[in-house]
Amino acid sequence: MIPVAGYSGGFFLIGETEVTEALYNSVNGTSSSSNLPKTAITRANANNAIEKINNITKLNFALPTSGQWLFAAKGGNKSQNYTYCGSNTPGDVAWYSANTSSKQTVKTKAPNELGIYDMSGNVAEMINSTSSYYNSYGGDYSCTSNNITNTSYQEIYYSKTYNNVGFRLVLTCP
Repeated sequence: MIPVAGYSGGFFLIGETEVTEALYNSVNGTSSSSNLPKTAITRANANNAIEKINNITKLNFALPTSGQWLFAAKGGNKSQNYTYCGSNTPGDVAWYSANTSSKQTVKTKAPNELGIYDMSGNVAEMINSTSSYYNSYGGDYSCTSNNITNTSYQEIYYSKTYNNVGFRLVLTCP
């Protein structure tokens, strides 16, 4: 978990990477060593996994809010005002349509200013929302460079699965 200070909503920790298939499968009782981001799940599946993680750790993890996600993606209080999450050159920090046609192992591109990986490209990420539609941020491997900036989002249906959407954990601290 990476500490993120300076956010107007308070201090929080955010996952260094998206939740991997290994972590997701582990909390669901199966074995995997895959460091690919976990995708092809509904938001309810993600929340169920988070609840299991919370029961195991006795902490209160959640999906990040849009504000938390955007603040962390832009580099927090260490921001260098890059176009992408950690660089002005998309290939330095992102898997996207110009360099892949599928999701990739986490942490294979450079992190942003806070040390957070894959916030541009690879897979888009769910955020905490209560509507029947919710935004996912960061773009994904099928997007062009215009759609993986540190403010890119897409509106997707709440209960549908997507092969290009995963999730990241956040822990809000009092």
